[in-house]
Amino acid sequence: MAETVFKFLDAYTKWDKERFFGREEDEATLYEMSFNTRLMLIYGASGTGKTSLVQCGLARRFGNTRWKEVYVRRGDNVMKSLLRELRKEITHNMPMKGWPSKKTR
Repeated sequence: MAETVFKFLDAYTKWDKERFFGREEDEATLYEMSFNTRLMLIYGASGTGKTSLVQCGLARRFGNTRWKEVYVRRGDNVMKSLLRELRKEITHNMPMKGWPSKKTR
């Protein structure tokens, strides 16, 4: 059976950059927008390619620079879901009081 470039409901990742196409305009627009804001929210209907656009499209544009994507599933209350995911990121990436920061380790 021939290999297909389509992943259907699986999201494309930075390792799929050779197979990800058709979103160049969206990719360029979001990339340019990222230089004008510190926070960018991308939302839309399920299955429209938001995760692929971030994980593959934007990831290949940013390369190894410092940026952080946080994925939020809407759930029953989008604000609670957003706060939960942000708390996870903050507590996971913040040094504990009295510990040296990652820069000094």
